[in-house]
Amino acid sequence: MTALILDGNNLAIRSHLAPKGEMSAAGMDTGTLVLFVNTLARYVKIERPTHGLVAWDSGYSAYRTHIFPEYKANRKQKYSDDINVPFQLLHQFLYLSGFPQLQLPGYEGDDIIYASWRACRARRQIRIVSSDKDLFQLVGNGTEQIRLTSNHEKPDRWDRTRIITDLGYKPEHAVSVMALMGDKSDGIPGLPRVGPKTAIKMLRECEWDLDRLLDKLPAEQQERVLVNLALVDLSLVPLELDEPPELHLVSPGHPAWPKLIEFCEIYELNQIKSKLENNTLWE
Repeated sequence: MTALILDGNNLAIRSHLAPKGEMSAAGMDTGTLVLFVNTLARYVKIERPTHGLVAWDSGYSAYRTHIFPEYKANRKQKYSDDINVPFQLLHQFLYLSGFPQLQLPGYEGDDIIYASWRACRARRQIRIVSSDKDLFQLVGNGTEQIRLTSNHEKPDRWDRTRIITDLGYKPEHAVSVMALMGDKSDGIPGLPRVGPKTAIKMLRECEWDLDRLLDKLPAEQQERVLVNLALVDLSLVPLELDEPPELHLVSPGHPAWPKLIEFCEIYELNQIKSKLENNTLWE
């Protein structure tokens, strides 16, 4: 049995920014929704999951901002206010179609993905759909990460072997590498002049023992690395969840079916409506 866990914000933003032209007669941006749904359906068809979850960001991380107030403070507003409109459509479609989703105040999507992964990793194959490299720390022992690509391209799968071969470190060492190099996109400063190659070299020289490496660093840099480690190590976030719910997607005869079809009609989602009626969206 396989659990499919998706990074909702990652997929939604990529769908929003991708070239597309779908607009409803009322001027509503439906292109984001169409691409989001088609991408989600693609991975359902390929992976044939028995369980599933779309994990959403709440907008901030209470845990991380408490540790490091500047966390993500450098991010500028990249998207106009109307991005909330297509986002709301995504939530509505998932709700009406019966695809489980979860958003928790004070937690990021990565935290939900980790807690859900931890709850089911011992008994299920897990496929995580996200382009976020932070999730490489979960790969291995039945877990693969699928990084987002065009729907016309083969799935970009990352298993333990590929991470070791392509990146030069094991998944369990991912947090140490990130702690040393930081993450500019999240406003996490790394050690001076330390990128991925240097971080890997430093760890390799200490036989991947981060404590041994820290003993060689000045006190200020030790503190920086330990703070970074607390920010990037998902296992440290205090969140417990059950495994992703079983998938029971809405189909003809389900009480929610009329509402789902009405939603498609209101927003002129003709292609999606046709696939639903012909049972070809998820199959």
